[in-house]
Amino acid sequence: MLIRKRTVKGKPLTGASGEAPPSRGKHARHFATRFSRLCPLVAALCFGPVASVPADWVFEASFIPGYYIPVGDSLLQSGFGAALVLDVMPAPYLGFFAQAEYVNVALENVDGVALTDGSVGATARARLSDRFSLRGDILAGVYSANRETESISGISAGVRLGGTYNVSPALRASLLAAFRHYAYTPRPFMNAVTIGASITVDLDELISPEYRIEAVTHDQAPVFPVFYSWYDENPFATVTVRNLEPNAITDVRTSFYLERYMAQPKLCATSRVVEKGDSVEIPLIAFFNEGMLELTERVSAPATLIVEYRSLGSRRRVEIPVEIPVYHRNAMNWQDDRRAAAFASSKDPGAMWFSKYVSNVVRDRYRAGVNRNVQYAAGVFEALNAFGINYVIDPTSAYAENTGSSSVDFLQYPYQTLMYRGGDCDDLSILYCSLLESLGIETAFVTVPGHIYAAFSSGMTEEEARRDYHAPGELIYSGGTAWVPVEITMTREGFSKAWRIGAKEWRDADSRGQAQLLPLREAWAEYPPVSVPGAVSRFTLPDEERTAIALDASLDVIVEREIRSQVRAYLASLEREERSDTRNRLGVLYGRYGMLAKAREQFARAARAGNRHALVNLANISFLEEDYREALGRYNAVLKANPRDNLATLGAARCYYELDEFNRSDTLYASLGERDSALSRNYAYLGSFFETKGRAWSYSERLATTTWSLPSGEDPVLGRRTSAGYGDEAPAADDGEIVRLSARVGDKGLMSTLSLSAAPSGDEIAGGGESGTNTSRDGGEAPVERNAVAVTVPAVISAEDRRDGEGSGGKEPEGEDPPEDPVAMGGAPEPEDDYAMLAMADDLLVAAADVRAALAETGTVANDAGTVEAVATVEAIATVEAVATVEAVATVAVTDIAESAPNAETPATPRATDEGMDSLPEEPRAKANSNLLYAVIAAIVAAAALFIRHLESRSGGKRRKKP
Repeated sequence: MLIRKRTVKGKPLTGASGEAPPSRGKHARHFATRFSRLCPLVAALCFGPVASVPADWVFEASFIPGYYIPVGDSLLQSGFGAALVLDVMPAPYLGFFAQAEYVNVALENVDGVALTDGSVGATARARLSDRFSLRGDILAGVYSANRETESISGISAGVRLGGTYNVSPALRASLLAAFRHYAYTPRPFMNAVTIGASITVDLDELISPEYRIEAVTHDQAPVFPVFYSWYDENPFATVTVRNLEPNAITDVRTSFYLERYMAQPKLCATSRVVEKGDSVEIPLIAFFNEGMLELTERVSAPATLIVEYRSLGSRRRVEIPVEIPVYHRNAMNWQDDRRAAAFASSKDPGAMWFSKYVSNVVRDRYRAGVNRNVQYAAGVFEALNAFGINYVIDPTSAYAENTGSSSVDFLQYPYQTLMYRGGDCDDLSILYCSLLESLGIETAFVTVPGHIYAAFSSGMTEEEARRDYHAPGELIYSGGTAWVPVEITMTREGFSKAWRIGAKEWRDADSRGQAQLLPLREAWAEYPPVSVPGAVSRFTLPDEERTAIALDASLDVIVEREIRSQVRAYLASLEREERSDTRNRLGVLYGRYGMLAKAREQFARAARAGNRHALVNLANISFLEEDYREALGRYNAVLKANPRDNLATLGAARCYYELDEFNRSDTLYASLGERDSALSRNYAYLGSFFETKGRAWSYSERLATTTWSLPSGEDPVLGRRTSAGYGDEAPAADDGEIVRLSARVGDKGLMSTLSLSAAPSGDEIAGGGESGTNTSRDGGEAPVERNAVAVTVPAVISAEDRRDGEGSGGKEPEGEDPPEDPVAMGGAPEPEDDYAMLAMADDLLVAAADVRAALAETGTVANDAGTVEAVATVEAIATVEAVATVEAVATVAVTDIAESAPNAETPATPRATDEGMDSLPEEPRAKANSNLLYAVIAAIVAAAALFIRHLESRSGGKRRKKP
C-alpha cells in the first residue's frame, strides 16, 4: 500500500525512507525507462491481429502523448504520459481499439508514481471533409500504480474526443481531450483530464496500400488490325472508373496498354477531380503497331487498364487487367462502308507491280484526243481480264448480307486478290481502286443496295463534262467532278460495257435515293490505308501483246462512241456524193484516234480514186505499224509523181532515219527545211542528235507525231478549217512564178508578214490584189494572217523558150528511187546563171528593207519591238530566153494593223480595221498612206530591176560563167 505523506510547510519533504524527493529530470528518465519496456508488448498487440481479420478491415496504430492533470486531489501533481492504440475498423465510421498507456505523476514531497493501464474500447468517427474528421472513444480497462516496492491496481474508465486532420491516406494527426477515472477503495486513486496529440498510421496503407478504384469495361467493339492506326483517335470500348476512396481523388489519368502490339501505354483521358463515390466514363483508345497485321486468327488479348490518381496528395497507380478481342487482319464489318478504303492502298506491293506493267502498255498505245484517265482505267481493266481475274461470290461473308451490320466480313488486300486471281465485289473494287491510285488517278467506291463497285475521276469538272463530253448521262457528278463508274465484276465483258452497266446501276439506285459515292481520298482521312508488312506478290504478269490487243479493241469502242457524230456526218455526205477527199478526211479522223484498220480502208478507197493525200496517209499507216520499208516505198511512189510533196518528203526522211540511213534522211530533211521550215521544225530530231522534238519512241508517240495529209481550206462536211499548208505540196516550177519574199518583223512583239508573189496570168492580177485575201499554195484563196500587211506584186513573164528546153522539171526516171540530190528529189532545176540569181536576191532584200521601214513608220510594229529579219527565198526560178511582154501591177491590202505594246517612249498606235485605214486619225493616216506608197514604189522598182537584168542577158551581153 502506497504511503501518502503530507507536506509540512517550511520543512524539507522526505519520502518513506527519509530521502529527498527526486528531481524532475530523474522523473523523466524513469518515465522513458518504463515506457520502453512496454513498447514490445504494445507492438505485438498492434500488429499481431492484422493477418487474421477480413481483408476489408482497417487497422490503424496511434501514438498519443499527453499531459495529465489530476483533479479533485491535492496530493497528486500533473505529469506526462503516452498511449499506444490499435484501431480495428470493420466499417469506415465504427470500430474497436485496444490501448496501452503509461503515466508518470508525482506526489508532494515523495517520489513519482508510475501508472500503467491497459484498456479496450469502441470508437465512432464522422468525416466532415476529405481532410477533417471527428472521433469519439469510450474505453475501460485495468491499471497498476507503482512506487518502488509498493503498488496498487484497479479498474479504469474514460471517454475521449478528438479532431483529426488527414495528412495522407496512411497518416493522420489529431488533437485529443480525455477524462480518465482510476477507481480504488475507499477512494479513487485519481481522476485526470488529459490533453494530447496523436499521430495515426494506417497499417494497411503502410504495408500494402489498397487502391479503392473500380473499373468496368462495356460497349466493347471488336478490334480490327486493318484499322490499327485508326484506333489512335477512335475508341474501341468504354470503361467506367468509380472512386471508392473515402475522399475525392484528383489528377486522374486513365491509360490502356496491350503488350506486344503497343510500344507504350496510350493515355485515354484525364479528369481533374472525381468526388467520393462518383464515376467517369473513359473511351479506350490505343496506338497499335503494324504487328497486329500479322494476326491471321482471332485472339483474346490480355491488356492492362492503368489508372493513376492522387488521393490526399499521395500519388497512386493501379493496373486493372482486361481482355480485348482482336480479329485477324482481313476482318472488317460494314457499319461504315468507307471502312473498305483502308484495304485499298496505292503502296500495296502487288498493286504497284501490276500498275507499272499496265502503265507501260498504256503509254505505248496511248491515243491523243482520248481522255487520259479513261485510257489508263481501260488499260487496268483489260489487263486484269488478260491476267485472269474472276468474280467469285463469298458464300460466308457476302457484301449483300453484311452491309450496314456488325457482322464480320473477310476482305482481301490487293496483293491477295492478284495472287488468288479472284474475289467478290468488294475485293475487286479494292483492287481496281488501288491500281488506279498507283497511277495517280483519283478513285471512289459506289454503293447501291447490296452491292459495291468502283468509279474513277475523269479529270473533268461537271461543267466541262456536261458541255463537251459526248455521253454526259453515263457519268456521276459529285463535288464538282465528273466520275466514271465501272462495274468491276464484269471483267469478261470489256471496259466499255462495264462502264455502261455501272452507269445504269447508279441511275437506277440514285433515282430512289439509294446510291452513294465515297471518294477514297476522303475516306482515307478517316480510315488510313494500310499495307501488310512483308507481303510478297508471287504471280506472273499477263502477256503484253495480249493486253495491248485488248486495250486497242476497248479504246476503239470508246473512240467510236466519241466520234460517232462526225463519222455519221462523213458517211451521210458520201451517200449523197462519193468524193475521194471526203474518204480521205474520214480516214484521217480514224487515224488520229488510232483506229488504223478503219483508217486504212478509207485511205485505200480514196487512193484508188487518185487522191494524192490518201497515198501519203497510207504510207503514214505503215509507218505507225513500224513497217518502215513498206512506208518508204509508198512515200517514194508519191515523190515520183510529185517530187515537191512536203509530207511525203518528211515521211521518207523519217523512214530513212529509223532504218539508220542517216545520209539520205539528212538530205531529205534539209530539202524539207528549204521548202517548209515550220513543218521541219516540228521534227527537229531529224537534223540534230541532241534534239528530241518529233521523235517517236513508242506507238503512242508515233501516233501523236504523225502529220496527216489534207488539202488546205475548210472541211466541207464538218465546217472546220484545215490549217494552211497542212499536207500541201511545195510550189512547182510553172511558167510565170518567179520568187516569194517573206519578211518577219519583231521577235518579241507582234509579227508582220510581207508577201511578194507572182501571178501566172494577167486575168488573175485583179483577183490577186483584193484586200484581205492571198493565194494559197494549192491555188485556193486563203485569208491573209491577222495582224499583217500583205503587199502583192503580180508580174507576168511569158516565156517563149527555156535555155535547156524540156526535161528540166525535176522529174525522176521511172522505176528509180529518188536520189540523194535535193534538186532531183523535187527541187527546182538549177539555174544556169547563179550570179544573176544572187543579184535578183539582193534587189529583193533592198526592197524588203524599204518595206520594213515603211511598216515601222506606220506603227504596225513598235520601234523597240525587236530586230527585223528579212529573208529572201528564191524558188523554182527558170531562166527565160525570150520575153514577149512584161507587166507590173502593184496592189496593196491592209488588214488589222495591231497596236504595239505601250512603253514610255513610243505611244500606242490606233488599230486599223479590215476596211482599210479610214479609221486612223488624219495625221497618222496621211503618214501611213505615204509610207505604204513608198513601199509599193520600192516593190515596183524591184520588179523592174528583174526585168532589166533579163533584157541585158538577151541583148547579147557577156554571160557570167559559173565559178
